[in-house]
Amino acid sequence: MFIMVVCTFLLLWIFLGYDLFLSLLSRLIGKPWKREDKYAPAISIVVPVFNGERHVEQKIVNSLKLEYPGEKEVILVDDGSNDRTYEIARDYPIKIIRHNTRQGKTKCINAALRMSTFDIILVTDVDCTLENKALIEVAKNFYDPSIVVVCPMYKTDGPEQTFANAENRRNVKESLIGSMATARGDAIFFRKSVFPEIPDSVVTEDLYLTIESVKRGYRAIVGENTFFYESSPTKIRDYVRQKKNRTLITMLTLMNNGKVVFNPKYGIYSMLILPSHRILPVLSPMLFVLLAMDIFLSLNNHVLPFFILITLFLIGIVSIYHKMNLPKAFFLYFLMQIAVSMAIVDFLKILFRGIKVIDLTGKTGAILLSRAK
Repeated sequence: MFIMVVCTFLLLWIFLGYDLFLSLLSRLIGKPWKREDKYAPAISIVVPVFNGERHVEQKIVNSLKLEYPGEKEVILVDDGSNDRTYEIARDYPIKIIRHNTRQGKTKCINAALRMSTFDIILVTDVDCTLENKALIEVAKNFYDPSIVVVCPMYKTDGPEQTFANAENRRNVKESLIGSMATARGDAIFFRKSVFPEIPDSVVTEDLYLTIESVKRGYRAIVGENTFFYESSPTKIRDYVRQKKNRTLITMLTLMNNGKVVFNPKYGIYSMLILPSHRILPVLSPMLFVLLAMDIFLSLNNHVLPFFILITLFLIGIVSIYHKMNLPKAFFLYFLMQIAVSMAIVDFLKILFRGIKVIDLTGKTGAILLSRAK
């Protein structure tokens, strides 16, 4: 009975309670930041790419055509591509850095930081498209000196948009009470004056930049008035692989920043936002397993029918709150649970077999691994 109650509470907290609590907190203790509509600092747009011939031309054109009253530059870092990425890119008025061999996204970003002219940096994936006024809308937030990381809101296609909408709402509320749990690496803006270089050991820059912002007393927020777009994988296998690898990278980054979690020094971000948004969802498959086992062992117990009725009622409430298309949403959620379970298995392999993670890249989140020396 105790396990059933604890697991049910935590699962409800993950999928409904946390969002409701955020809504309350954002109204009670929300801290809006300063914005200035005419603020337009110069921006360096950094595009790391490996074998991106399918998307690179569209990406460059999108970056060059973004409306912006201030100065901007585009720096493309070709990370050892063996396709036509460079041949396509060199026909455009942009800066290009070429690596002879693949070195990973972090080293690509650092190479671009050394070449970049301006303080505000946008790192964006080659298969990501920004709205025409994205730079204008995001730049307004940097008028506040406490803001050092900004991420536009996320749009995608198909049923995945249901989860994207929920994620966007959650990020907005988190930003109001402190910092969002993590920005998205698909399109992330930050100040080079605060982050002149990213350590080579960093696997994913988005969570690193967010956590470091909080540790240094700054804020990482979502820009409410603009979006970036990235299509979701069309094949189930690719979708599961993408979610698995993103979860795995989150787990590895959190492992390397364990002192931030539940540390009163870092306030509400450490005590509430990071655990609720990033840690508990990783544990959800195990919570479901424990719950199922406890229900099975309680088959002859009078609490089972009551529990089933309450569960069905709460599922309905959750679906209404998140405006879900139930069949598609629950199917995607089932796939996500598979992906998280696979990520846990890979995490244990990395932990106990001495495998070093080099890079997370590509639309399906391909991970490069090597034996640690």
